[in-house]
Amino acid sequence: MKLFLTTIITCLVINITPTKQSNYSNQEVPIIAKPNCLPHCGNVSIPFPFGIGSDRFFNKWFEIVCENTTSGSHRPFLKQITGVEVLNISIDDSVLQTENPIHFFDCPDKESPRPNKPGPLSLTRSPFS
Repeated sequence: MKLFLTTIITCLVINITPTKQSNYSNQEVPIIAKPNCLPHCGNVSIPFPFGIGSDRFFNKWFEIVCENTTSGSHRPFLKQITGVEVLNISIDDSVLQTENPIHFFDCPDKESPRPNKPGPLSLTRSPFS
């Protein structure tokens, strides 16, 4: 039988720790990027401690890469965790929402070559949980 691969895109929510308590209550929290930094990538706001570009973020785990798509739009990705697209960053709620593919393999024929199966998303040694 042929190798059957199904990819399902799911949303993964990663908790982040805010750098300080917010004084805002029931108000919209302003997006504050580091001075001279891009505050957005596509439709996603990029507040500090996250940042785009050299020395624009708290540490390497908070670096965002803003990639161009073939349609001309931009999509943010975490640089240190390959293939993880950022959908939303909420410093006030301490949440980083991402999109991550999950791959399912159906290999009933043990003789057929099996591609390297992608492992689960690992947050080991990262500041995320």
